[in-house]
Parts: sequence; structure tokens; C-alpha cells
Amino acid sequence: MDDETIAAAAALAREALALLDSIGAAHPACYLQHAIDVMTNAPFPKTVADVEAAFSTPESQALLRRYCLQ
Repeated sequence: MDDETIAAAAALAREALALLDSIGAAHPACYLQHAIDVMTNAPFPKTVADVEAAFSTPESQALLRRYCLQ
């Protein structure tokens, strides 16, 4: 894959995600968030402790809302 193209696509996806978040469109936002995570090779927690630590941040709380889990 072309890293520049992936970076540009991820940047556009983040802009779209902000628009979706601004209107509370959680369902499409959760799919877009997953696409961003895949494009950026975001780490996935592997232990319960990792998950608990990850969920304690404000960013994670936003992700939980985005994934319709809150």
C-alpha cells in the first residue's frame, strides 16, 4: 500500500468522523472509526488490564459512544 495515500484517506476519514460526531450519528461513526483504526494500525488491547486502562481515558469514552456501547 502507498503510505501517503493511506495517510490522506485516514485524514479525510477523521474529518468525516468529526462531522458524524457533531450530529450524534453513532452508527456510521463506529464503522468509520474501525476503518481509521485499521488504516493507522491502532493497537488492540490484549488483556483485561489493557482494556481497563484503555477505557479510562476521555478518548476511549468517545470511542465507546461511537461504537454504541455507552
